[in-house]
Amino acid sequence: MSLWLGLLPGGDAPEVLAERALAAGCPLDVSSTPSLWGSFLAGKGAEISVFGGSEARFASSAGRAGRLVEAHLVGVLSSFHGDVLGTYFLCVDGLNDDQRAGATEALSRAVADGSVARAGVYSESGAGGDFVCGPMNPLYTITKRPQVACRTLNWAHGVAFCALPGPWRLRNLTLSFYGMSVVQALLARALSSGDVLVGVRTVGEIDEALDAQGKSPPDGLDAMLAEFAKAYGDDANWRELVDDEREWVREAAQRRTCHAG
Repeated sequence: MSLWLGLLPGGDAPEVLAERALAAGCPLDVSSTPSLWGSFLAGKGAEISVFGGSEARFASSAGRAGRLVEAHLVGVLSSFHGDVLGTYFLCVDGLNDDQRAGATEALSRAVADGSVARAGVYSESGAGGDFVCGPMNPLYTITKRPQVACRTLNWAHGVAFCALPGPWRLRNLTLSFYGMSVVQALLARALSSGDVLVGVRTVGEIDEALDAQGKSPPDGLDAMLAEFAKAYGDDANWRELVDDEREWVREAAQRRTCHAG
């Protein structure tokens, strides 16, 4: 099973993060800021993926939806100086039939002319397609839908997967799993059943994710996570993060408190 890395700003210097991600040899998602990552990854031979098409839900016709997707594609391709995109995941949730038809047609043309190697679908609702990516919060959903080829593993509200819960450790004295972080345990379990995309902001998060490959999660993992899941679901804990010194943590906490309210 394959690990994909989603590059996110707000951590290590972007050139440092891009260099380490490139060396990792994983498919790289640059959706957060294509123009930024293109500055460091264009022409380097990386397999680049991007999510797009959500703007098509504002289109008044199939043709308009297609033009919006084409415009997004042009912007991404220009950031990578004409490199072929590995995968373009079309975000289809919220699109009506005409909008989806127009967006899909535009993406199909991009595949036909060689600008994009593979067209994919991103859906939280289970919409089908040939290559589907769906979300997965490991605290609440461990199962894998049969049609999902790749999953975005995250804690929701914009919190990168490797960012929480930090250096927490799990213990399984009988199998000597002490030392595996929660992040690695959950990622190892997710990777055992399919490709997984994780957001990363630092070189350390990349290394932690890479180190999870090939590991076996400890027995009784769900029971070990019960207290953390309870804390994660506590609105009071999120309110304490609204003034966190890290911008992306503040933004995630604000999204969580708004959602809870």
